[in-house]
Amino acid sequence: MATELILASDEFNAIDDPKKLACHAGVAPFEHSSGSSVRGKTRVNHHARKSLKTLLHMAAMSALQVPGELQE
Repeated sequence: MATELILASDEFNAIDDPKKLACHAGVAPFEHSSGSSVRGKTRVNHHARKSLKTLLHMAAMSALQVPGELQE
């Protein structure tokens, strides 16, 4: 997990903001809006790094299975 995050962010030089990393991984949904109107549901960018999104999802699911601080 840590290795993939370091590689995805070019050792945290290219992506230093957590919001940018979440957007790059495809885990930050954004609403589609134009002016004052909001259209449809919130969606993630389809250009996201899907392998990183899958890895983050699997890490979260694994953390839920193991009793401890992360499960709480």
